[in-house]
Amino acid sequence: MPDAVADLLHHFPVFRISNSEELRELASTLLGATRIDLKNTGNFEARVNLIRLQEIGLAFGATSSDIAIDHLAADFIRLQIALKGRATTAAEGVTTDVDNRQFAITPADVPSRIVCEAGHERLALRLNK
Repeated sequence: MPDAVADLLHHFPVFRISNSEELRELASTLLGATRIDLKNTGNFEARVNLIRLQEIGLAFGATSSDIAIDHLAADFIRLQIALKGRATTAAEGVTTDVDNRQFAITPADVPSRIVCEAGHERLALRLNK
């Protein structure tokens, strides 16, 4: 994975970790995750950068492993844009690919599941409802 200086929003780091258990703890407290499943955790690394403004937030996330994250219902809309690799997002019974050709929108007030393949990098725009 590239150095943090190459990461988008690198001036606004939330975490950069190499311990998958630490990711589970941080994701539940910081990201509203209820469950995280990881595969292929050799040489594990995860990074999140986030800038929050009054009505919006912009986040960059990357992981070296396959990851599935279940999120609680949130009070914001999430627009997910793939920068590298592929992911899917599921909410309200609809699953959407997130790749170089398609983004996904997760509505506010519904739980969601994000599944990313190893090496996936993404931007997420959070819009308050």
